[in-house]
Amino acid sequence: MQDLGNGLRSAHADEEALHIARCDLQNCQRFGASAQLLTTCKLQIAGDLESLGRNEEAVEIYEEVLAGPAMMCGLLSPAFVLQLLCNVTIAYHKIGRYADAMSLLEGKGIEARKVFGPNHHVTLFIKRKYLVSAIHNEKTGVRANDIKKHIQSLEDVLRTSRRVLGDKHPHTVEGLADIEAARKGWEARHSNWQNW
Repeated sequence: MQDLGNGLRSAHADEEALHIARCDLQNCQRFGASAQLLTTCKLQIAGDLESLGRNEEAVEIYEEVLAGPAMMCGLLSPAFVLQLLCNVTIAYHKIGRYADAMSLLEGKGIEARKVFGPNHHVTLFIKRKYLVSAIHNEKTGVRANDIKKHIQSLEDVLRTSRRVLGDKHPHTVEGLADIEAARKGWEARHSNWQNW
């Protein structure tokens, strides 16, 4: 069934792929599959929901996985967990839940460096998304000096991405867009942006 689902995704038949993923999860539940396999099925459903723009529903499934037995019992590898957190962060950003994204990524940059190394795309992604979350998180009452430091840190991450991944890598391109969005957003809120 996974091959069928992947074929449908390749053909951009996302609604049909979602249906297949849900059937796959039901089969796994019926036959008593492992917590890891059930987690993988749920993550596929969340990804399909995101492809359909149903981000709130995707976040609900991601949060179910984060609170599920595979996470709670340490059944998932550290690398898998960090990549999962990246996916959840993307979903949180899509619906404007920057505080939740920030909380989710708190301290994960250090963990990512240990698991992947300092220049791995997952490590760079976590650093970048934590900074973006901090910039856009209205709940923290971010000051101009903090924004300046966060944008400078984003620029450091972008330089590393360019050096390690190249200018055309999706993470590099997205990093540049993140910096531009952070500057524009702050300019819109603070007319004295140019003075920093």
